[in-house]
Amino acid sequence: MLWVKRIVGCAMVLIATVATVSAQATDRFTATTVNMDPAGEDLAIDLLRWSTDEDRRAVLDVIMNHATEDGEDAELSELIDLPTLGYVWPSSSGLGYSLKYAHRIEMSDGGEHITLVTNRRLGTYGRAPWKPTDMTDTLSIRPFTVIELRLDSTGKGEGKFSAATDIVFDMKSGTVALEDYDASPVLLESVSRRAQPYSGR
Repeated sequence: MLWVKRIVGCAMVLIATVATVSAQATDRFTATTVNMDPAGEDLAIDLLRWSTDEDRRAVLDVIMNHATEDGEDAELSELIDLPTLGYVWPSSSGLGYSLKYAHRIEMSDGGEHITLVTNRRLGTYGRAPWKPTDMTDTLSIRPFTVIELRLDSTGKGEGKFSAATDIVFDMKSGTVALEDYDASPVLLESVSRRAQPYSGR
């Protein structure tokens, strides 16, 4: 029964990790998936810190040079090994996706554009990669996910991610973004910045 004890021990560590991240997070966002499979999935995004210039360039270097659209790329262990800046927590799973890139741009109207990159593609821990419902040929086979959130001055808005569109890089500024945000389907609705302090997921 040693394996049972080990599994229970891992579960206790996971629960403790979730509680610790929630307590330490400096920024939290919530959202719900829409126009995709799975739909109605609630997400909590906890950020421990935002990317530095060095963080951003390290992530871009890995995914530009090693990521392919042929499934898992062994070289992306380099992305997984980079510093974790936070987590995306799906409501249907106790496993979170590590964030390796977290960039925020303040807009002149008081809103903000936020770009995140996960260590693995969303859906890796489930039955299948997440994908838009109106797409048969999905780009979600990339071994990572780029998420964009666009919030207004009240901290509410929408989100989209790279399962539905290509991505573009700007090495000069050290940024990554969705290629055609406006033409892509909304995949995250009810996006909201949560006020601090908070407790739990």
